[in-house]
Amino acid sequence: MKRPWLLTPKGQRASLHLANFASLVLFVGFVFHFSLVELPRQQVLQLDPGNVSYCEINDCPRIQGLEITNAVTAVADLEERPFGTLLRLDFTNHDQLQGERELWLKVETADGRLLEMASTTITFDLKNRTFAEFLLVSEFDAIPGVRVLLGY
Repeated sequence: MKRPWLLTPKGQRASLHLANFASLVLFVGFVFHFSLVELPRQQVLQLDPGNVSYCEINDCPRIQGLEITNAVTAVADLEERPFGTLLRLDFTNHDQLQGERELWLKVETADGRLLEMASTTITFDLKNRTFAEFLLVSEFDAIPGVRVLLGY
């Protein structure tokens, strides 16, 4: 079946206009995708030092799309380092965030006295796991009833 109208200048112009229209529709789709999906992933809310909320790491809800996956074993799996004890929290990045954010950690005794505070910056990446490592200098594993609170 021959299509002679495609070979005419009028048919070629119509094909060119159709291709330009398809390109424009695809570009508008890309702009909407970028502004609605990609941009919110890169705009990570930072920690407000004047308004920090704390939760016990065993009972923390999802924080800005992050969920602690090793909350039960984090305190039990402390790692001794030359200058202190390393507490490592493993997060699942449900919202696929990208960028950096600061987290705080507060260690309290059973009667509410502040034992230690630490902070770290975590980096969100789509290809790597998200870890928060806090270096603590206190030997709080010898104190019964220590509460470990995450500040976000």
